[in-house]
Amino acid sequence: MNKKITLTAQTLRRADLEGISKSGDIALLEDCDLSEMNLSEIDLSGWHFARCRLARTSFNGARIDETSFTACRAAGASFTGSNLQEAVIEGGDFSNTNFRGATLTHTKITNCKMTGSDFTEAKTLGLSIESVLLVLAVLRGLFFS
Repeated sequence: MNKKITLTAQTLRRADLEGISKSGDIALLEDCDLSEMNLSEIDLSGWHFARCRLARTSFNGARIDETSFTACRAAGASFTGSNLQEAVIEGGDFSNTNFRGATLTHTKITNCKMTGSDFTEAKTLGLSIESVLLVLAVLRGLFFS
């Protein structure tokens, strides 16, 4: 049985998060600092990040299915090639974030800042974007209907 682990106001290392991921547990991170951390290729499916500092954090190639990011500061983060199916990004600052080649199937993005973010070659079936600031964002290949 998977446990739910809550971590509040901590500065974490990759090894800490890898350990939780490998155990199959689900984490709720609140007010944690993961700035400039390399979280590439880690399975963070079902996790919840609330008010975390994720500036320039790399999630490249990570599994982030059904994960939520609420009011996070993620300017300059990279999600290149990551899988964010049914993920939720709500509030916060994701300016200059890289989503190149990411899978955003049924992902919901609301009430946040994504100025200058790059969605080139992102797979976006069922992507929902509402009340998002997309000034200078690269939206090449996205279809809005």
